[in-house]
Amino acid sequence: MLNDVLYQLKSVPGVSGVLVLDKTKNNTYQLLPASFSQMAIKNLAMRLSELTRDWSESQKIELKFDNGLAWVINLEKVAVLILARRDLSLPDLNLVLKSALLSIEKKLHKETPDFVPSELTREAPFKKGIENHILVSAFNQVASKYREALGSFAVTKNLRKSKDKILPQYLFLNNFFVDNYGAVSLLAGHITATDYQLLEGMAYWLKGFKTLCDASAETVLRETSLRELTSPYKMDLENSGFYNILDQVVYS
Repeated sequence: MLNDVLYQLKSVPGVSGVLVLDKTKNNTYQLLPASFSQMAIKNLAMRLSELTRDWSESQKIELKFDNGLAWVINLEKVAVLILARRDLSLPDLNLVLKSALLSIEKKLHKETPDFVPSELTREAPFKKGIENHILVSAFNQVASKYREALGSFAVTKNLRKSKDKILPQYLFLNNFFVDNYGAVSLLAGHITATDYQLLEGMAYWLKGFKTLCDASAETVLRETSLRELTSPYKMDLENSGFYNILDQVVYS
């Protein structure tokens, strides 16, 4: 999957973020700090598009800033931006870069994409905002069903494991605490994320959690959809646009 390639680049010591622009479809794919809003990502992608418009294929430049570095790499159909700290391990980056770039173009232009894109022109599909406690309650509704089938220990383990897997992409999930009884709660403090990032992150967490639970032979909920499991909160989740995002995540 494309996100595996992005994680590979992001895991290089010193790399703080990666953004890939599909120039043929005007889509972006990124692993950026949660402080990047959707508008900031959109503006960054537009600047990347303008910067590389007249570049030759495989052209690359390095940019230096007071607080870090950036590399811009132009390929035939995509442009790649890598953000890094001053302590970047350049040998490690060069080691993974060549194969990563080949994989990115190959995976992006398959007939069926394997990563949900963020379109530059996309409007967030919200009719109204959603309260954080609704998301937590809906999440705990799902967790409670699996606790009945698997017990608190397995649910707690799967909640934490699925959260940790996507935490580098959705750092705001640090604001959500999983207790030893398999329940999620929201810690005090401000969540640094846009509405879209919040809903997308929770959708990926839910999907990952359900996948881990369904891998157990004991579960009887494998054929039950996340829409069904969260049905007590259907109206709020539908109005917020959460189900639209969840469908994209589940079927990506």
